[in-house]
Amino acid sequence: MSFPQPDLPCLRFPENLGLHANITIEAAANMLLRALQLSQTVPYAWTFIDKPVEGQLLLLYLQNPTQFPNDGIRYQDQETRYVVPVNNREMEIAEVKYGFVPNSQDQTAWRVRRRYRLHKGGLPQLVLVHYTRGPAIHETETISTRTLAITRYRRNHELMEEVFKQAAFGNMKRSAPPSLHQMFDKSELESKVAKLQEEVDVLQTKADERKAKPFGHESIMAASAQSPMEITS
Repeated sequence: MSFPQPDLPCLRFPENLGLHANITIEAAANMLLRALQLSQTVPYAWTFIDKPVEGQLLLLYLQNPTQFPNDGIRYQDQETRYVVPVNNREMEIAEVKYGFVPNSQDQTAWRVRRRYRLHKGGLPQLVLVHYTRGPAIHETETISTRTLAITRYRRNHELMEEVFKQAAFGNMKRSAPPSLHQMFDKSELESKVAKLQEEVDVLQTKADERKAKPFGHESIMAASAQSPMEITS
């Protein structure tokens, strides 16, 4: 799970960039290059990011782009970063999935946040942020990490309970304490360990398969509002 950063304001391009279902990598690169020119005449404003809606597009200036401010969304996955070439430049894309707004109408963790910046060939502090919808996530999938942790806890708890039970009540009539191999049924304990480990392995496999599902970045961009900063692919 990705832990939220402190609530800190950030510098945001003041004009409304509209709502967009998806943007291509080329469109993001063109917009960042356009922002280099606009930033010389348009002042940025200090503001907080507060639960952006689906499709919202933000242009930020972050002194330290590796630390993104808290946006009011809780993500159940770690942010991943990768670099792709765009003409003679390098674009860094940071993506985090399975986000939801706490204490809201979100029933599943469907929110995705992608951050684009020109790692080379631009101004790295300029960051284009896009909030969109990811694949349909069912409730059982969104809590797979938690379920895995609970299963591991239950496995350890049951084994420790068996140990203390045997130590306390295993054979109360014996005048001398029994040896360790007499206190426990080794085959029974090994059977329980194997059964619980199978449950953990199944949950781990499901979690890995869910994380491995691809989510394309080359979808066609659909804009629902016009903006002074035109996006072209």
